[in-house]
Order: sequence, then C-alpha cells, then structure tokens
Amino acid sequence: MNPHITTIHFDATTFSIDDRLVHLLQAKTHYNELSPNNINETFLNHTFFHGGDNSDTSQVQQTHLSKGLLHVLSQARQKAQPEVFYCKVETHHYNPLQTYIVDEYPMYPFMLTLGQQFERWCHEHALVSEQYYAHLAGMWMLQHCVESLAQILAMDRYCTVYPGSSKDVPLQVNRQLYMVFSKETRSSGITLNEQYMFWPLHTVAGIILPHTGKNTCQSCTLLHCQFRNILT
Repeated sequence: MNPHITTIHFDATTFSIDDRLVHLLQAKTHYNELSPNNINETFLNHTFFHGGDNSDTSQVQQTHLSKGLLHVLSQARQKAQPEVFYCKVETHHYNPLQTYIVDEYPMYPFMLTLGQQFERWCHEHALVSEQYYAHLAGMWMLQHCVESLAQILAMDRYCTVYPGSSKDVPLQVNRQLYMVFSKETRSSGITLNEQYMFWPLHTVAGIILPHTGKNTCQSCTLLHCQFRNILT
C-alpha cells in the first residue's frame, strides 16, 4: 500500500527577510571572499539546517543590506515557485524508502523545489557575486519552506534528515525519495543524475522526524545525526 502524497505550493513573496538570511548575505561582505569555512560557520551558528523549535525569526534586528541586494532578494522571491510533496509513514510495513536506515515513526518523507523558473533566473546573472547571492536566497527559501511544512504538520520540535548529511544517511537515499515521488517529479520536471543530485539545483529531499517528550534521541537509530547533542 503506497502512502498518500500531498502537494503544497508556497507563495515566496510572503517570506519576510529574517536574521539568518541577513547573516548569510553579509558573510561575503565581512570577509571579502567566498570562503566555505566562513559560510559553514554562518550556517551552523544560525541553525540554517536545523531541527528544533519553530521559534519566530521573522524580526530582523539589524538590516544593513544594499539596495542592490534587496533588489536581488525581491526578484528571487518573485521568481521562486516553491512546491513540496510529502507523505506520512506510520509503520515499517508501509515504509516506501525500502530501507531501515531511518526507522523512526511516524516519519514524513518530502521533496521540495523552487522550480525551473527560479533556476533559469539564477543563471541569468552575469556576475558571480550575484549568482552567489541568488543561490543563498534560494537556500534560505528552501529552509523557510521546510519550517512552514513542519508548522503545517503541527510539529513544535523536530529534526530534518537530509541524504548525504551524515554517515547513516548516504546521498544514495535521494534515489529512494525520488522514486517515492516519481509521479510528482515528472510533472514538475525534477530529474536525478548519476551522482544522486537533483535538477533544478534548488531542490532538496529529506525526512522530517517529529520529537515528542524528553530524550527522544536516545531511542533514535541515527547514531551520527548532527542533532543528537542539540535535542537531548
């Protein structure tokens, strides 16, 4: 029995600029280079890929963004057409992933894309710096959609497992998630290459795991999960 798949469309123009996006955009300005270490530090410090609570981050404490950056952000939100597919898996008997790498129930496999139009717009920029900012805006919108999905699922505490994010969940799991949503990916034009990467590039897949009660990580089978020390 295949799980019921739900499709949701988000309006990216309603996404408000928050502190996380500001810090990400300012990282290049502060360091005057595209340093992976600096960007990674910003991601971690501001829980860009986070599990935890749905605290309000909509109020920006200090916004020092140029008019050019604000224009890019405005365009990004207009070009993006966020679409998410998800299903609920309640027992291992109906686990469409065909794997027990993640064996926590209920689980919510999902796939999320910003669409073909956003991808084309990202590549229209002649300057590398503009492409970089467009990419960061896309990553921020993807995470915003994941948080919105968690709210729709009425989750106050949760973690999001992304293929390739830990030794327990290799990138190959992307193919299993791709097969779960095969009908939806065809209609949306999402493809998967031999390296298990999606096109459009601003497409992610993962599994949302709700956390209820205390010390839920103690019973979790993901030993190398990045949230194990955060949520316990």
